[in-house]
Amino acid sequence: MIPMAMGLLSRSFPLLARVTLTVTARDNIDNIDIFTDFAFPRLEYFDLTVHAISGRFQFGILDQSEDSVLARTMWHRICRAIALPAPNLQNLYLAMRGPFGLVPFLLDPDLLGGVPASLQSCTLSGIRARDFTLCKALSTITRFEYVSIGDEFRISDIRSLYSATPLLATFGVMGLSLSTDDPSPEPIRLFHPSIERISLSLARRNLPPLQDIVSTFTGVSRLAVALDDAPEEILLEHPDYQGDIHIVTPLDGPSTVSVHGVLDLSVRSYIYSCDEWTSIFASDRFVSLTLHELEVSRLGVLPDAPNLQHISILLASCCDYRATEEVGIFTECGPLGHFPSLRTLHLSHVKSRYKCRSLFNTHLPDCGGSARIGLALSDVVDFIVQRLQLPPNRRLDRLTLSGIRNVVDVDLHRALEQLRDVVSELEFAVSLPHDILQNVLPRTEVRKFDPCNVFDDVMPDAPDEDNSWALLMSRHRGFILF
Repeated sequence: MIPMAMGLLSRSFPLLARVTLTVTARDNIDNIDIFTDFAFPRLEYFDLTVHAISGRFQFGILDQSEDSVLARTMWHRICRAIALPAPNLQNLYLAMRGPFGLVPFLLDPDLLGGVPASLQSCTLSGIRARDFTLCKALSTITRFEYVSIGDEFRISDIRSLYSATPLLATFGVMGLSLSTDDPSPEPIRLFHPSIERISLSLARRNLPPLQDIVSTFTGVSRLAVALDDAPEEILLEHPDYQGDIHIVTPLDGPSTVSVHGVLDLSVRSYIYSCDEWTSIFASDRFVSLTLHELEVSRLGVLPDAPNLQHISILLASCCDYRATEEVGIFTECGPLGHFPSLRTLHLSHVKSRYKCRSLFNTHLPDCGGSARIGLALSDVVDFIVQRLQLPPNRRLDRLTLSGIRNVVDVDLHRALEQLRDVVSELEFAVSLPHDILQNVLPRTEVRKFDPCNVFDDVMPDAPDEDNSWALLMSRHRGFILF
């Protein structure tokens, strides 16, 4: 693999290069330093993952001792290879997978020549520094992420990192432990003058209350925390978080509960029952709910939400239906919940980011992950009347449709007349808002579990299937007024 990579780099000379390299115990990396000596002057991005596990068995048991020797030998050679200068390198990702119990591997102070250069972001997985201040190459980074592989990132590691990275603005860690050997009863406070955004996923052992987590990290403008439990107490009672509450629930992944106040707090957790949300729904600050169509079916009747004003529903694709036994919002009957203050409803279809899951079922044809090609306005009317159950003589201020290719009512005139009774304005929009798309769609990146993905500012890579209606309506101010 390494000779092939060198050959490809030779063809692209003298352009800067982005290299993603995975090596295993079967690969010969004796000469990997020759590769880095050749490639590092031209790299702007380097992603290296090392799987140092042989998979050999002795007497029917995985040979851990042999793997330990192998892992240490491979890591020694990797350290020697990445000690060479890389003056143009801006993004570095290093991951080391060794036998259980042999983590973390320690970063050498001579990383990238041991001198500051152009490095802006660094992600480590299974690799830590004994003292980050000794790694001078990290002194220029503005973004740092750590992904735990069986170990824990501790308070002492954070303090060392903070001291070594004066420009750090975004920090994320999966596998954080807030426990400390300090017997002092004083609460822990961690402050960095340039950090604006922090994303945390805590180690499962001895989880502290969310209140303690928030108070530990001071001075940030955005804080995202992954928890196992519903984050009700702090969202409802903490004085710094008294803004509007928003909930986003995707099909596969944790729900995100966010609140905008003195600081912006986002809490991600898997919600298994609507009962976990009762207090948040009842709050007069809960104003916005976004969820996948099939989550509506799974969760059932939602708790009463007296001040909920905006609901957005991401409509299911054929792939989604094939992967679950749940049914869609236009098939089920019965009330969705009691939302007397509801003002807007947004129904959106977005092209899937993944291939059709039915590929695993050879007897089913691939539907290509295609979006729903049509929507009947009469079905939407029935959903509003029967499932949203607005107060008598009340209409929604606005119904927004995006990613809908065809309106398929047989009697469109009659459907529009019915819609007039329950909606004041009909809008064809280009898409769901960007921040909602970030949370509601699965990610396509290989490293989708990197903690700071929640802060990614790039536009999601799943545009709407068809925006011809939205483009048409944009010439007429985007609305149909009844």
